[in-house]
Amino acid sequence: MSELATITLAELYEKQNQFMDALVIYLKLYQQTPSEKLKQRIINLKEKVFTENEDEYTSTIKMIFSKEDRKKFQILPHNQYMEYRALMKQFEINQQSEEQEDDTEE
Repeated sequence: MSELATITLAELYEKQNQFMDALVIYLKLYQQTPSEKLKQRIINLKEKVFTENEDEYTSTIKMIFSKEDRKKFQILPHNQYMEYRALMKQFEINQQSEEQEDDTEE
């Protein structure tokens, strides 16, 4: 799959509010070919992850934390947090694996 097609798919996911799916694609693309444009898309998408889906927060969380606090402290509804955590863990594992491969080649 070409990079353009993958970016197009990520944008489609983003428009459908499937932020985690879009984030996975952007992170993989950034890992392959880092660019400022992809970095900014990742930052913007992470911001959406932590500010969208307001309805899923419990009323207690909404009473304790403002919208800005939930974003700052990266507070997510449980299911979304578990998905985000798994995604970040997998991305870190892939990144470490590639770094180890680079070290063995040198």
